Amino acid sequence: MATRTDSTSDHWWLDKQLPRIKENTEAPSISSMTDEQIIKLAELKAQEISYKYDGKIDRCLQQLGGELRYIDFWKNYGTENGSIWIVSPKKFAIWLSERASKRLNLYTIAHELGHYFVHYIHSDISKTDKFLVATRYGEGAVERQADIFAINLLAPSHVVKRMLDAEGDIEHVSNLLCVDRYLIDQQISRFNLEY
Repeated sequence: MATRTDSTSDHWWLDKQLPRIKENTEAPSISSMTDEQIIKLAELKAQEISYKYDGKIDRCLQQLGGELRYIDFWKNYGTENGSIWIVSPKKFAIWLSERASKRLNLYTIAHELGHYFVHYIHSDISKTDKFLVATRYGEGAVERQADIFAINLLAPSHVVKRMLDAEGDIEHVSNLLCVDRYLIDQQISRFNLEY
């Protein structure tokens, strides 16, 4: 299971890095990857981290060097909900709301992993001494790329099709995958699955 750290930890590695991060931070830039390349990357990374399409992605973070940090965003930080702070290719933290639902936090983790893989690991920034920080309230093409990654990490079309063939019920499949139904509907529409 990924390391879980609450907001009161005094011995957390990121706390020691905050002054350097604030001075040397880069926001994610639009990747030159196509949507199809991002989809393939998400499916490949799901295999590499042994994600079982069961909503338990947090257990895969540790092998990547990731850590989850749960905080009360309304009380402490307000705008940091669902952000990722990347210090190096093997050291990053995803900030989650302790008040959000399991499904929302699952999607947030997958979305932030989109920033990690698409906008950091597969970009030139990972070869520099810059830190990447993607905050919750980003918008535009960068966020869209992270969303494409997230959807295809959690519910790739081949898994959705196989489960729908076996189960026949979209709502049941969304529950098995621990994702909202609209993600299943998006995959059905995008890949012209017949259901």
